[in-house]
Amino acid sequence: MVLGGHTANICAIATSGSRIITGSWDHTARVWEKGDCVQILEGHSNAVWAVLELTDGTILTGSADKSIFRWRHGAVMQRYMDHTDCVRSLVQLNDHLFASCSNDETLRIWSIETGECKRVMHGHTAFVYTLAALGYGNEQQLVSGGEDRTVRVWKDDQCEQSIALPAVSVWSIAAMPSGDIVCAASDAKVRIFTRDPNRVASNEVLEAFERENSNFAMSKQTVGGGKGIDTESLPGPERLNQPGDKNGQTIMIKQDRGVFAYHWDGTSFEWKCIGEVVDSQGSQSKTVYNGKEYDYVFDVELENGRPLKLPYNVNENPYAAANRFVEIHNLPSYHIEEIASFLIKNTEGIQLSQQGGPSDPLTGAHRYIPETGPAAPGA
Repeated sequence: MVLGGHTANICAIATSGSRIITGSWDHTARVWEKGDCVQILEGHSNAVWAVLELTDGTILTGSADKSIFRWRHGAVMQRYMDHTDCVRSLVQLNDHLFASCSNDETLRIWSIETGECKRVMHGHTAFVYTLAALGYGNEQQLVSGGEDRTVRVWKDDQCEQSIALPAVSVWSIAAMPSGDIVCAASDAKVRIFTRDPNRVASNEVLEAFERENSNFAMSKQTVGGGKGIDTESLPGPERLNQPGDKNGQTIMIKQDRGVFAYHWDGTSFEWKCIGEVVDSQGSQSKTVYNGKEYDYVFDVELENGRPLKLPYNVNENPYAAANRFVEIHNLPSYHIEEIASFLIKNTEGIQLSQQGGPSDPLTGAHRYIPETGPAAPGA
């Protein structure tokens, strides 16, 4: 069947028994039963990015208006308001608590009944897009991923492990009953990480993963928070002999071959290279557009042949820049994904090949490591 009714992109979906719950850029969520829309949840002032049905039958919606609403029988019964940017994902922890993540770079734990924010978890350094609850042994943990390239495992409100991926963004995470973590990233690959030594990937796969990470290129403007980096003041390789201050810490090291970023893995107690830090393609000569300097100003021609200018700085989130462009020119929202992909392909979403040239830009029992790759045909 086809469920029609939303008037803009549908970006969230959840199921419970025969019910389907959807969230949309049209600022609403809808509840469907047997093909019929039985409730329209109206009240948010911006896109509904996350939907979740709780075990008591009430529904949570998280929105780009920075709020989370709890609904019963189509009416708002509770509001959760402490996030300072778009809410991206929701997950129930038990009968009394749920967790959320946001573009404000935090995870938050909430009381379902009172609406109180119980705890705030810091660690991500960019938008947090995805969240999952992981039941491992007798302990429940959270797993998150986002725009800082990392998958993070949380225990007792602390980041227990941070795994860097060779991709621009980690878009979605799922926790499997086995305790494994499945990650979907912007490089068109799905990776599975495991704690079970019987499912750990071969040395060949592990080495390829480390090589992809070390060959990943990041711009100095992005790593430096848009301000660039004074390479002369960076420490040399001797800094790698000192342990990190916290799990997931990132430092930059000046080496003979250039500047490289390293990520502290607190479970293996070692620094892992996560890529070369390079000058942005546009940083040498800024382009002025409408009185402001940009790393890039692209000429864009849409279906009607109307030429438009698309300005972009490499320290921006490409989806935020695409959304701004669509709003300024009053374009249909379906262009956002197309424009963001264009920016990723043509700016800083690049990897370095084995020879150093650019390639296709889009394309331990207590430690998570890559699971073995797909089986051979017929296996």
